[in-house]
Amino acid sequence: MPAESSIASLGSAVAASRLFEGVAPEVIEAAARTVRGIFFPAGEVIFRADEAGDCLYLVLAGSVRISITGREGREETLASLGVGEFFGEMALIDLAPRAATATAQEACLLGALDAAALHRAVAAAPGLAMNLIRAVTARLRHSNAHFQEEILRAERLSLIGRMASSIIHDFKNPMATILMACQLIERKAPEDGVARLTASVDKAVRQMIGMTQELLEFSRGAPELHPKPAPVDSLLQELDEQILARLPERGVQVEREVRYHGPVTVDAPRFLRCLVNLVRNAQEAMPRGGILRLGVWPAAGGWLAWEVADNGEGMPPEVLARVFEPFVTHGKSGGTGLGTTIARGIAEAHGGSLSIQSEPGRGTVCLVLLPLGEAE
Repeated sequence: MPAESSIASLGSAVAASRLFEGVAPEVIEAAARTVRGIFFPAGEVIFRADEAGDCLYLVLAGSVRISITGREGREETLASLGVGEFFGEMALIDLAPRAATATAQEACLLGALDAAALHRAVAAAPGLAMNLIRAVTARLRHSNAHFQEEILRAERLSLIGRMASSIIHDFKNPMATILMACQLIERKAPEDGVARLTASVDKAVRQMIGMTQELLEFSRGAPELHPKPAPVDSLLQELDEQILARLPERGVQVEREVRYHGPVTVDAPRFLRCLVNLVRNAQEAMPRGGILRLGVWPAAGGWLAWEVADNGEGMPPEVLARVFEPFVTHGKSGGTGLGTTIARGIAEAHGGSLSIQSEPGRGTVCLVLLPLGEAE
């Protein structure tokens, strides 16, 4: 739960808010005396869309994510707000419910200014009203641009879906032929130089196959699952064969913490696709090598937790806020930008979830939760 505290000692932080730009010090001081300091841990919901609003918030420390519920019930980020920003003013202006959801993107300290205090401040300093108007106008412009981008993206996705369904299967045949030719060349000319060249071709073709598979998966929408009980150890063995066994060659050390070896009910090929995407992202976040941690353990509430973590470059807050949006990439030279989108879709299709935490310079932690009760 959020913790409240007096912020009389944070008067300078309140004064630094854009809400009070150009406002007389005595007005700021009077408003600051009414501000309630509230601490929210990372991930805590500050308010939800459609709730009644009785105050606006000043961001005094940390950052806040503003989001709406988009297509298929998923949260879409509208803005990421840092220190000095303010939000929640719309409900006080039009007396309507909250239009969006606000969540602590990282641990944050907010200053809550109620409607009465805001009205007094506006009456004492008309310049504050102009600051509110500028903020509302800027957000309306941003929202308009966001929805225009959404329309264009929807058109692109529709086009991609039509293209993917018609040509990807045709791509697979020539790519399979290339892979077979590489294997034949390597057997007939096993010299080191030829082996390196065929390995490069093999890697490139498999990357192409992976990218086309991602496009195909995405164009199909929600995956149709065929779940069966599968031992965790067999899933991990398959994950080894698909990607983990090759990581040491790229300077990535794999550390394992497997505390559950029983069955879990999954569509094995699709769930492995989810894990492979997360592992590949972790590998690409460590271009100079590093440590990848893979964990599996029973979690409270009847869940089985799968963790893929790295000590790589991490993501800045503005990228993390959009990490599940299609075609959003960070620090990659290639790829489709669909890996995490598809991974979350697969986790949710299994009745589970995928969450990602990241910090620049400190790596990324991906946590998949799957229901465990049915398998047991």
